[in-house]
Amino acid sequence: RGATNKKVEQAESSDDEDSNQAVKCGPFPCVVCKTTVESSRPVTKAQAAQLGVKEEDISDASRVCSTCWCKTLRTKCPLLSCSTASSKSKKLRHLPAKWKDLSPAMKETVSNELQIPEGTKQVCTTCFGRINKRISQALEDEAN
Repeated sequence: RGATNKKVEQAESSDDEDSNQAVKCGPFPCVVCKTTVESSRPVTKAQAAQLGVKEEDISDASRVCSTCWCKTLRTKCPLLSCSTASSKSKKLRHLPAKWKDLSPAMKETVSNELQIPEGTKQVCTTCFGRINKRISQALEDEAN
């Protein structure tokens, strides 16, 4: 029983260690909108481009408010062939897992057909479905 209590205590203490990723309360200036907000989350230099700020503007203490963070998650689909209305900005999804399994030649074929720009990592839900369907067809054709 003593070992079980130790595991529970360790689990609780590990939550405290990961708390820098969670939303914290306190007066912090948002690195994007420059307003002082009560709840915010930390920002890394890797997220600078996503937030639309320069890497030099981000320090170890930089934080972003929830409003600005949520806006960055909802952006326009990068596919040139996307037919989703621009007013319908939804959360983007990562490319299908099958994408990584495709051969370079097959990737190029699908990319050209669906006009997927090089380096694209996320697409809207509609394009995700189209890409998934096209990959399935390509894999089926390759098998036959």
